[in-house]
Amino acid sequence: MMNCIRMYLTQRPPTNYREYDSYGPLLAMNEHVAIFAQNDKARFLLVKKPYNSSSMWNCTLDYVRIKHSSTSMTYFVYSVAIGAKQNSSHLAFAFMDEDFSRRVFLTVVFLEDSSTGCLVQNRSLALDLTEYPVFEDSVVAMDPYGTRAYSIGNFNGSCIDLVTKETWVFDTKLVYGEWNGNIFEYYPKAITISKDHQIFLVGQLYMGMLNEFHTYLVVLNFRELRNATKSLHLEVSTFNYGVGGTDINRVTTMSIALDESSRTVLVGIPRIDTVIFLAYDESYYPKITEKHVSEQLGIGFGKSVALLDEYTYAALAYVKPTLPWSRSQIQ
Repeated sequence: MMNCIRMYLTQRPPTNYREYDSYGPLLAMNEHVAIFAQNDKARFLLVKKPYNSSSMWNCTLDYVRIKHSSTSMTYFVYSVAIGAKQNSSHLAFAFMDEDFSRRVFLTVVFLEDSSTGCLVQNRSLALDLTEYPVFEDSVVAMDPYGTRAYSIGNFNGSCIDLVTKETWVFDTKLVYGEWNGNIFEYYPKAITISKDHQIFLVGQLYMGMLNEFHTYLVVLNFRELRNATKSLHLEVSTFNYGVGGTDINRVTTMSIALDESSRTVLVGIPRIDTVIFLAYDESYYPKITEKHVSEQLGIGFGKSVALLDEYTYAALAYVKPTLPWSRSQIQ
């Protein structure tokens, strides 16, 4: 990473130990495996068949076993992602990590069954991003079928194609287009990807003319990997975060979920205890259809969101003494 980031992380524990998952999700799962990054124990917890308690296996993968090269291995993980629709014969997960020398990587680990019944590492791919202005707030995701792994930050994005092993690092300003220069700066906070590589981002847009940070949804078209374009940007909240919008903590974190069958996007903004529903058309152009503001404020409602079906969603908050229920929501 850049020197300023090295100085910021010199003393342990870093911010991520106090806020734990402010940099991004440390838990990722599908029906075959759940991946939990345990930075305090320097390992991944792998839960095989997490939805089946009768055949569930708990295994571990130590960070030191994940090697970027002969002299580099995983030391600290910022966020983890996995394809939701991977099959059992193709299990892989991706994460942003650093080694002992503060070199930063986008890493993919392939898993396989072992004779003991546990999932073990088969091989790994690592893209060294140290020479680029990549910061620890990059968001990470995989497409549903696990064919590509992406990371996108304020200045740069990267991609690993798991099929061809091709890697790519790109300047986000070239993809964003009209946001070139210092008038607009975009700070992604959460990411989700469709099966045909439409990337949905939610984050803070710095509006230089107003000197304000507003929440924007951005859609990027990555069907053609090396010809990525921004389809649109949409303001979803006019709340001004101020200069704290670039900070990494539980106040500025956001969440996003995608249901392709109903063409619905769900955005959680815990700073204002709000969950926003958006519907998109065949061109992936979304519009806001509904907003849900928690009756209890200051609880970080929307810290994590999930679409259970077209009419039901789940949202995580930090503190909720009572749990109101209805047919269409879990709060």
